[in-house]
Amino acid sequence: MKRLVVDASVALKWYLSDEEHGEKALDILDGHVSDRLSLLAPALLEFEVANALIIAKRRGRVGEEDALKAMEGFADLGIGFYPLAHLFKRMPAYCDHHNISAYDAAYIVLADDLKVDLLTADKRLFNSTRKLKFVKWIGEFGMP
Repeated sequence: MKRLVVDASVALKWYLSDEEHGEKALDILDGHVSDRLSLLAPALLEFEVANALIIAKRRGRVGEEDALKAMEGFADLGIGFYPLAHLFKRMPAYCDHHNISAYDAAYIVLADDLKVDLLTADKRLFNSTRKLKFVKWIGEFGMP
């Protein structure tokens, strides 16, 4: 089974129907649910998804009940979450070299450490890390 790190830009497309590449993101989620893919992420993904859904609720993109259902459903997906403390020493180099946040670097460091691809729908992150062959753009990703 192919293992894949996903970032918040991908996971949020599962819940926000007005997002570009939403259908592709749902195909990836289906691959995980049907055991064709194993989705992995740094533990911070839980907080990023919850925060983004709360912001989406405030902006009227989703209702309160839908946001809560999305958070509960997300918690039940069985994504493999990893703590990152043991990888902290590698994060500053990625941040500085690619001009990215520690949040974004967390996904890259984890994917690099696990020797798997990172899938993102964040154009800025993808463009900043384009030279890293294991960082993949959702629009070009093919399901295994």
